[in-house]
Amino acid sequence: MIEDLGDDLILRTGTKSDVKAIKEHVQAVHGKEGVPMINRLFNLHPNFPPSDNFLVEDIKTGKIVAYFNLMLNTGVMNGHRFPVGGMEIVGTLEEYRNRGLIRKLNEAFERRVEEYNLPMIMIAGIPYYYRKLGYEYAVQMGGSLTFPLELIPPQKKGEKEPIAIEEVTQATFPAYLKAREQLNAYLDFYRHLSKEDFLYLSTGRFGNDSVYKFHLIKANQKVVGIFLLNIGWGALEVNELWVENLNHLLSILRFLKKIAKRRQLPLRIYYPARPAIFQALESFSRSKFGRPYAWYVKIPSIKRFLEAITPVIEQRLAKSEFKGLTESIRFSWYQEGIELVFKKGNLEAIKEIPRNEVKDMNVAVPFPVIYQLLLGYRSIDELHQIFPDAGGSPTKSPIVRVIFPKIRAYWTPEF
Repeated sequence: MIEDLGDDLILRTGTKSDVKAIKEHVQAVHGKEGVPMINRLFNLHPNFPPSDNFLVEDIKTGKIVAYFNLMLNTGVMNGHRFPVGGMEIVGTLEEYRNRGLIRKLNEAFERRVEEYNLPMIMIAGIPYYYRKLGYEYAVQMGGSLTFPLELIPPQKKGEKEPIAIEEVTQATFPAYLKAREQLNAYLDFYRHLSKEDFLYLSTGRFGNDSVYKFHLIKANQKVVGIFLLNIGWGALEVNELWVENLNHLLSILRFLKKIAKRRQLPLRIYYPARPAIFQALESFSRSKFGRPYAWYVKIPSIKRFLEAITPVIEQRLAKSEFKGLTESIRFSWYQEGIELVFKKGNLEAIKEIPRNEVKDMNVAVPFPVIYQLLLGYRSIDELHQIFPDAGGSPTKSPIVRVIFPKIRAYWTPEF
């Protein structure tokens, strides 16, 4: 795909031969730390065709002047899997900025999203900017606690740690994934990992951009916990921390303290899904987890998204007082609408309502804020408190609270 943008600039999709030029671009825009990620993407990612790279090339110099890519992942919502796209490594050389090149790349990107029929796409982006491309904050990101190393007590003389911590290899990654199921049991929406993801996520020197080191926590040779490490934003970062026995937390913290001191970095622990771990860490640290940021989300077709999560909606109904529901609910985001038709608890039809027929709606939430409702980032009641033009009818809102509840979501690893 090639599009002439004028001024010696062309927009096209990538090829394998573009790797060197893409690395040069990434280093110029993001710094040398991002370069190893390009090698891993092209060589180790289980599902990353070169054509999912979108770039603007200056044909006079041969330079890539603007670039980003589409990464394919799998999301899990209440046990149901569906594809999720990610927009990653967005950047433009400084001297080519303010020409609308990212917007042009985004047009090509969204055409590819339609080819893949993706229900949703996500990006970890700077404040406000991606709203201009139709994104809305709708999935929790981060929320961390910087743990004071001086509050981690040393091991008592003669005392032996009750656990062993070992770095995961390709052979032991399935054991990590098995334990991760217990971590994810506390979440309603998360990123699915498979054994094919291991080499891409973990290959490279620890400390380079987005290289993760997975760890198993063992007691008497049994896996009793997990966590993953990376170095980012000037800290040793801990994610996916889960352990069966809270009494093991101090041993884990002592292990992390050694690494943080050796690398002369602060220790940052991200939101643990298990509430008891969250509470214990706040008590140990005498501090609080910071307010989380959020992932930008775009839902290219609300009908397509609802079709993708239909089993989730039906499952929520089946566990509620509305089990066996036979009724229709009309949603509006003012520009357009959608009607959900339920019969005996099954979502029988999802009907799009064009702009000229948006009337007598049961629920209304402005666009794109409606993404927050669909993804459980905020409840219908919270949205009504924030936005005067968001809310539902007294008889339909109880059903909306069931089919689109506020959920616990966390998306790691990020890339």
